[in-house]
Amino acid sequence: MHVDYLLDAILELNEAEMQLRYVNSLENVLPKKQKEAEKALAKRVGRCLSDTYIKVEKLYQKRKISFEEKENILIQLSQTALKVASTLEEHQITLNEAEQVFRLRGIDLPYKRKQFELWDIFKWPNKGVASGMKRQLIEIILDL
Repeated sequence: MHVDYLLDAILELNEAEMQLRYVNSLENVLPKKQKEAEKALAKRVGRCLSDTYIKVEKLYQKRKISFEEKENILIQLSQTALKVASTLEEHQITLNEAEQVFRLRGIDLPYKRKQFELWDIFKWPNKGVASGMKRQLIEIILDL
């Protein structure tokens, strides 16, 4: 049961990532519509990341997956989160929009634990939306 729950979340995330890669490959095709589609897909991928993260954390806390499985999934999520943050940065979204996409506020998890791959976060740019998310994520990690 728990495997299906996690598998569905990962499949949804993979589908959204594939769509984002496809839209990114359409560099000169209908630039305005392509940009809108790219931003919408980046937001969708960000929401999938957040949903998958919550599901992974809940499964780990219920002892349905091992620590190693959880860490491997979170490393993949953090790498995709960086790509999404960079894409959204190109579209000059506001920090509030980014917080809504990644649901940085209001995630109800036992112990309020949030883990991302720390070294990936340190590689994020120090400007714009990615900088704001980087600062918030580092603050969260320091509070653990």
